[in-house]
Amino acid sequence: MAATNLPNDVNDDKVVDVWDVVDIVKYVNGSPRSAFKVEKADIDQNGIVDLEDATLLSKIIVGEELPAGNTNPPGGGSGDDELRGDSVVDPVGPNR
Repeated sequence: MAATNLPNDVNDDKVVDVWDVVDIVKYVNGSPRSAFKVEKADIDQNGIVDLEDATLLSKIIVGEELPAGNTNPPGGGSGDDELRGDSVVDPVGPNR
């Protein structure tokens, strides 16, 4: 499988979804999967991959507005890349 240019696709499966968030959490906990792309996981671009990156990626997936100054929005890459937010967060939560 060819590498993708999708910025936040940390597991390089050509889809940005909950599995990318899970992979960031696994990395932070010291058990990254072999497909993990650390260079794509620093969502807030502060030089550290941490749980804040997992939180920001979750927000990107569900379409929430990102904090000011974030320079790594979803999108880009080839036409076969996909940003998918289905089944990431239960839409019936305390804020809905």
